[in-house]
This record gives sequence, structure tokens and C-alpha cells, in this order.
Amino acid sequence: ANMEVYHVPFIHPDTVAPLVDAQRNVNTIYPNGHARMLAPAPQQTDREHVRAIDSPPNWQEIEGVGEFGKTCTQSYTMFPNWVSPLSNYFVPPLIFWPTSLNTTRIELVTMAMDWGDGPAPDLWTVPDGSKPNGRDMSPIILEDTQFGEMIQKSMESDGFKSVPLSYQEARIYSFHQTCDKMIGLNRVPEHLAVAQVIGENWVYPNDPRVAEMEQMEAAE
Repeated sequence: ANMEVYHVPFIHPDTVAPLVDAQRNVNTIYPNGHARMLAPAPQQTDREHVRAIDSPPNWQEIEGVGEFGKTCTQSYTMFPNWVSPLSNYFVPPLIFWPTSLNTTRIELVTMAMDWGDGPAPDLWTVPDGSKPNGRDMSPIILEDTQFGEMIQKSMESDGFKSVPLSYQEARIYSFHQTCDKMIGLNRVPEHLAVAQVIGENWVYPNDPRVAEMEQMEAAE
């Protein structure tokens, strides 16, 4: 969740898909396992007029948010367990706490501007009328988590060998590289280690794509 956008048309067709071009994103790898993803809106969409997760009715806009925050879907990883989309309305981190080798607890948090006397802004949960003062996860989170147990079971099967990751999942790969470095590369068993393929040339402020773009512009 919030680590790539190619799943959006299939998992979030009516909630997130209007906001995100699932074929385009840019990843920035920061030191120590932190990372950022930017994804633009679909080219045919005027993002300022989309009513979806990043423009909740009656929410106060955060002043001073820059162009990225107003025009792109942003998602940040703060190593080791914080993943958060950002917009000009809120900061709603998803915080993951491992509880065993194959289970995890998710904390759902919404941080927003002062909402006055009205109900507190809440992006990730909705009132549950079946129990007093109870809340349930929002449709977006339910969409993201609906296959979690099945995926975990498949990973525990004898037929499972590994997960190939695409460019869109560079933040996931960077996370595992950082985990191995923290443990110690000489301490991780070879069959469990990930190859350290994201080198320092990809860690901010370095980015080989900048030089490539400059060469393309010079050639034009």
C-alpha cells in the first residue's frame, strides 16, 4: 500500500484511480532507508476539480504546500515502519508494527489542520453503526488489505521462491537493502539476503537520470 501505483486501477477503481496515472511515477531514494514516490494525475484529469481522497469536503487546506503537494500524489517512507501519502489537506501516516513472523498491526492516523467544533478529520476509518462509538476501516484501506492473508499464505507455501520487483517498487527494495545493512551484510544468510543493487549513485542528492535529461536537452 502506497509503495507503487500500478495496482490502483484494479484495487481502487472508484476511490483512488481518478487521482493517479498508474503508468507514471518517480521514486527518490534517500539515505538510511527513507524514500519518496510522486505520481501525477491522469493526463485527462484536472486534479483541482477531482473530489476524492485528497480533497475532503469541509477540510481546511494547509497553507504553504508546494507544487508537488497540489499537483501530484505523494507517498513517503520513513524507515522503518512509517508510510504516508501527503496532500495539501492532510498527513495520514500508516504505521506498521510486526507482531510475529507472519502478522502485522497497522495504526491508522490522520493529521490535519484545526477543524474547530466539527467532527475530527479521519481519512482511514468510518463510523460503525453496529457498535457504540465504534469505527471501521475505510473502503480504501479495506481495498488495500483484502488480499493480505492470502498473499501471506502463498508466501509460506513450498512453491514460493521470491518476489520480482519493478521500478515502481524501488522503495520496497531499498527498504530490504537497508534492513540487511542494519543487521550487517556479513551476518545475513546468503539465501535470505538481497543484492545491494541500488547504489549510492541513486541515493539523493545523486540521481543518474538528471545527467541523462541534461544530455537529451543538449542534444535537442
